[in-house]
Amino acid sequence: MKFTNLMGLLLLVTVAVIPLLGSCSQPKELVTLRQEHVQTQAYNQSDMQPELTEAMNRFALTVYNESYQNDPDSPAQMADPDNLFISPVGLYMNLSMLYNGASRQTATELQKALYTKGITLQQLNQGQQVIQELLEHQDDDVQIELAGSLWSRSGWAPEDTFVQRLQHSYGADLHATDFTSSQAVKDINSWVSEATHGGIHQMIQNPLEGNTMLVLLNAVYFKGGWTEPFEQQQTHKQSFVSGKGEISSVEMMHRQGEYEYTRQPHFQAVRIPYGATGKWGMVVVLPDRDYDLQQFRQHDLPEFAHWTSAMSSTAGEIGLPRLELNEELQFRDILRSMGIRQVFDPQRAELDGISQSVPLYLSKVQQNTHLIIDEKGTEAAAATSAEIAAGAMPSQPFRMIMDRPFFVAVTDRTTGLIVFMGELHHPI
Repeated sequence: MKFTNLMGLLLLVTVAVIPLLGSCSQPKELVTLRQEHVQTQAYNQSDMQPELTEAMNRFALTVYNESYQNDPDSPAQMADPDNLFISPVGLYMNLSMLYNGASRQTATELQKALYTKGITLQQLNQGQQVIQELLEHQDDDVQIELAGSLWSRSGWAPEDTFVQRLQHSYGADLHATDFTSSQAVKDINSWVSEATHGGIHQMIQNPLEGNTMLVLLNAVYFKGGWTEPFEQQQTHKQSFVSGKGEISSVEMMHRQGEYEYTRQPHFQAVRIPYGATGKWGMVVVLPDRDYDLQQFRQHDLPEFAHWTSAMSSTAGEIGLPRLELNEELQFRDILRSMGIRQVFDPQRAELDGISQSVPLYLSKVQQNTHLIIDEKGTEAAAATSAEIAAGAMPSQPFRMIMDRPFFVAVTDRTTGLIVFMGELHHPI
């Protein structure tokens, strides 16, 4: 598959590896599930839970900000930061799956980090099922697929109730495999490759830890062409200046037209729509030259909903680099900073909803993303409060050329969710 020939898509896999602590008791009979996931009810926008949408977007903004605060090599700590691209929706769904097996303090910590206070587990699972259907079926011109799976050690299986909940609400089928063999890694990576249409080939490295009992996988695949594609003859080499002042040459795509746009005190923002309906769109933010992305993240990103609602149709010119990114991020420390601690502790994790016989803990949470932006579309395999006044609509056509670090977010209007978000510091 040659990605440069595609309309554009977003690929992501989140994986949580849960290894065993202690000795195994007698294994119980393996649960066998149907491979296909049958939806018994069709949903529409009125079935959305506003509280869940708000919770997921709060989680998105929190985990995004924490991604820049914890790693000493993270963009927030570097004079010349790296690129970042994540799918908060993919991570949220993966942790929601895990939440189904947690109890007591472990469950309380997950509930707090997921902002689900006042939302029951049943409502959370039902809400995720509604979101999945709405995301997948709202626009014939945009392809999005969400998939989940569970991989258990041969001879052992999670509790029936846990498996059935995840199969029903997340379409996550259970697969038993021999974790001591290299074939297990091949099978898991094969599932990932298929779920991401070949975007991510190797998610798990050989070998798995010897006490691994269960792997939870979640994948999000998006493919959508711009409503109005960029013309290739308008793409030409242009300088891109990093935050450190280093200059590189990029292929800059240019287009003039009417876009939803806002001018705020310290940045410009434009929404580039996908498909015929424009329900999906990429919000692109370009800070002013004397205002960097760290300042934007701290002071303006928390008000994302406020200033995006201030956008209005405006004529202008945009310049967007053609780029391709492959990212991998470990979320253990990030989630710990958000209060999810006990589940990572081998002595204290309470995951008896997954297993009554084997003490389990969470050892790893990883997300791989793949992003391509070209003339046809996007392909990818991802709080300080500040009061911001709505920007006045400019009297002159705007000009917004992303020739320095900028922020992007792929959003969906039907669900109101931030599905992917990131910062591009070094377009390549």
